[in-house]
Amino acid sequence: MSYIYSKSKCGCNSKKKCVSFTKTFANLNPITINQGAIATPYPSNISVSGLKGTITKVTATIIDLSHSHPNDIQILLLAPSGSTIFLMNDIGFAIPINNVTLTLTDDAEDIIPSPIVSGTFKPTIDPDNPPPPAPHSPQLSIFNSEDPNGIWSLFIFDNDGSGQGDIAGGWQITLTTEMCV
Repeated sequence: MSYIYSKSKCGCNSKKKCVSFTKTFANLNPITINQGAIATPYPSNISVSGLKGTITKVTATIIDLSHSHPNDIQILLLAPSGSTIFLMNDIGFAIPINNVTLTLTDDAEDIIPSPIVSGTFKPTIDPDNPPPPAPHSPQLSIFNSEDPNGIWSLFIFDNDGSGQGDIAGGWQITLTTEMCV
């Protein structure tokens, strides 16, 4: 875990310092994306504990994603608080992908491209067909100011019977928190 002291960013008064912590948590177990059904396991969970302060940044990484029709995939991230965001939905056409690693962060310049390639991108949903009640521009900042500790869950669903795949390397979440000391 890394930490940084600052006086200006987190709203601490002049007698206190802001401390920022960043830590990565992972579930590296494979996830099977079943054809036209929920993934196995459903959900895939990561337990987060020991972080102090509230969330200021969330980054999610999907490791070694393969699928014959990636536009069938819906991936939803659920925070311990109950807040949710679609990380990916209806993206990539029916162009097969193999062992693609996606790092999803609000700081990225671009959305996930079609065809899908490995890289760092913003969470992306099809703007013409967002799953209700998803916003057209999902942002991981929805989790800001929340308590990071608890179970984070990744729900994956294949919404069509035309393809299947897996996430061979599992997934990870990197959380940055801040607090006044």
